[in-house]
Amino acid sequence: MSWNREPLLEALREGSCRATALNRSILVSVAQPVESYDLIQLFMAAQALEPSNLFYWEHSTDHAAMLGIETAAAIQVAGVGCFTEASAAWRSLFQDAVVQSSQAETLPGEPGPVLFGGFAFDPLSPRSQLWEGFPDGLLVLPAILLRSQANSATLYLQTVIQPADHVEQLADELAARLERLQAALQHKASLQQKVSGSSGQLSVQDGRPALEWMKLVRYTADQIRQGLYRKVVLARSIHATSTPANFSVGAILQRLRASHPGAYRFALQRGERCFVGATPEQLARVEHGAIETMALAGSAPRRAARDMEAQLEGASLWSAKNREEHAIVVEMICAALARVCSDVSAARTPQALQLTNIQHLQTLIRGTLQPGVTILGALAALHPTPAVGGLPGQAAREMIRSSEQLDRGWYAGPIGWIDQHGNGEFAVALRSALIHRNEATLFAGCGVVAGSDPLTEYAESYLKFQTMLAALSDDFASAAAWLPFVSTVNLEPAGVE
Repeated sequence: MSWNREPLLEALREGSCRATALNRSILVSVAQPVESYDLIQLFMAAQALEPSNLFYWEHSTDHAAMLGIETAAAIQVAGVGCFTEASAAWRSLFQDAVVQSSQAETLPGEPGPVLFGGFAFDPLSPRSQLWEGFPDGLLVLPAILLRSQANSATLYLQTVIQPADHVEQLADELAARLERLQAALQHKASLQQKVSGSSGQLSVQDGRPALEWMKLVRYTADQIRQGLYRKVVLARSIHATSTPANFSVGAILQRLRASHPGAYRFALQRGERCFVGATPEQLARVEHGAIETMALAGSAPRRAARDMEAQLEGASLWSAKNREEHAIVVEMICAALARVCSDVSAARTPQALQLTNIQHLQTLIRGTLQPGVTILGALAALHPTPAVGGLPGQAAREMIRSSEQLDRGWYAGPIGWIDQHGNGEFAVALRSALIHRNEATLFAGCGVVAGSDPLTEYAESYLKFQTMLAALSDDFASAAAWLPFVSTVNLEPAGVE
């Protein structure tokens, strides 16, 4: 991974001059083409350096992956105004920034320097130690940023320079970080062995007893039939432990790449904890004022075999319950976008989005953002959609806070990136797990409407857990053995205990 030091020094000198003249900090970002690498291998190499921040992002539609290592600058926000605060801090960070890159040297459509990060599902929800290091909102400008596409790659070195900083010293620090990463890459053979190796014996248990959760589903459906809500999304968790080995996030990402090629695959590490997943749901993609999003709601099992059972599963996807749930989400997303867009259009009929073991109803929605609205402004309008919260939104979230008994943290929140121009892409952090050494907390949610059946919703949540259960273990059969299939369950009394 060769690097030309002179352009970096030139940019740092210009940044130092601006910092001195304006008497404030200035962002400096320098890009150069480098040889292409598998960024999962680089992620593992970076992990060996024990960084405080790592971010991995990959989506197959544009055949590109990005990896951010360590921190040049960070935006941390809290409370209900987190998107507005993050947007103001983002504008301040890029004001008068020195960004050096030649379009001839970088990849087509190169976004330039980007901030990675995410936001909690609900900043008003009670928090626990589970999500230590993951605030209500966090955007990180990495010190080292790599973007790989096909057989090409671009490397960014980035820092924030103060008026009194020494240019040569900053250049030395950035070069040293790069050298440490290069040294870690020398262990490629052992890293590959770790990716292929077993995660150890997996044991799994419910975060909340199955019967208790199903009673909550029935109680919520009763409340919906009484007119208190139109829809409430109830989430649950399971806890997985690997013995004797710790989980390998690199191995998890490799398995997710193989099993869910069409999903957004992500990992965000904060200290010893890493949030990783493969979500099918795009929250928003913004490019030059155009926004693209989707309504994803209504689920059914899916098998590859073309037998009668598979046909029945296809029919269940288009059930009245699923179509009602999906229509609610489409309606709300269009209404939310109308607040920040000059025009909004949605596909007239939903399509079936078929994943490895589950399928969903999906409707694509597009719009044109009003002048000055960035992807963060779009997130403020869209999140949370009824696909992860409910409708009416505020009432549903209050019900979730009081009854769910789960610290969702960043689960079902926006996760993704924003560039210097306000373009970017965020997904909804579904099909995900929070990893801490040899422990993993997995999350899944189900949309409850008037016609919801508790046993059906519980089975649907298990289908959604399968994505991460399979990624945690080489032997998925043993990982699946925990599921207590119940043919007859007594859900009396109707109230929530």
